[in-house]
Amino acid sequence: MVTDGELNYLLLGVENQLGIHYAMPVRTMIYDSLQYGQQIQKRTAAQESSSFKSGNEFLSGFGREQKLIPVITLVVYWGKGKWDGPLSLKEMFEPAFLNRYSDCIQDYRLNLLDLNDVPDSVMDKLETDLKKVLYFRKYSDDKEKLKELIRTEHSMYRCVARDAAFLMRELTNAGFEIPEGDTVDMCKAIAAMIQEKADEVKAEVETRAREEIARAKKETAEAKAKTLRSAFQMMSKYDQTLSQDEICRMVADNFQTTVDEVRKTIIS
Repeated sequence: MVTDGELNYLLLGVENQLGIHYAMPVRTMIYDSLQYGQQIQKRTAAQESSSFKSGNEFLSGFGREQKLIPVITLVVYWGKGKWDGPLSLKEMFEPAFLNRYSDCIQDYRLNLLDLNDVPDSVMDKLETDLKKVLYFRKYSDDKEKLKELIRTEHSMYRCVARDAAFLMRELTNAGFEIPEGDTVDMCKAIAAMIQEKADEVKAEVETRAREEIARAKKETAEAKAKTLRSAFQMMSKYDQTLSQDEICRMVADNFQTTVDEVRKTIIS
């Protein structure tokens, strides 16, 4: 941390991620390195050449006693799935290289805040609309928990800032409508979303049920056709004096079906 005698300074950058970036340690390392490079360039441009105390300082563009302002990049992961990307530069190398050259390879750790790991007890301490956003994001797929959150008259979702409502919708790909106004009552919108999800689940179950019934019917029809063809072939071999129509009638009588169905089966 750098101080001017009165204040301490550091630079904090925040990188928001909805998806997992599997090269994030390198990405943040580049961000931080560029920021440090800019600090040196600005110091060099602002400093008189005569103020350098040695040739080495002049060539460096940076004084021996000068200090950089620390740069911290925080990656905030908003995605629903657990972060499974690398948390450091060394995790991106083959183990064989690390086993042999670990002492020589510099590491760069990722400062990651995975919101999936934030417990309810921590969210409860928040006093802004961020609390509402984080709770909704965490439980957007839990119908019963959402019902619990909007059930009471004093639900925190009865008064939500409009920009927070937009963030809730974007983070979860929810399709609810956001009422007009600087602050909005999100309880009705969330209730409608819950009902929509329930309708989608019901429709999906009904579709799958129809597909299963159709598949079962097809399998039954195919099995019956196979049986009729087999019976027709056996009777044809057993008594070659019988005509095709006579065999069809005999098969139809034995399997309680129509002569036309037998004909269609042996022709198909």
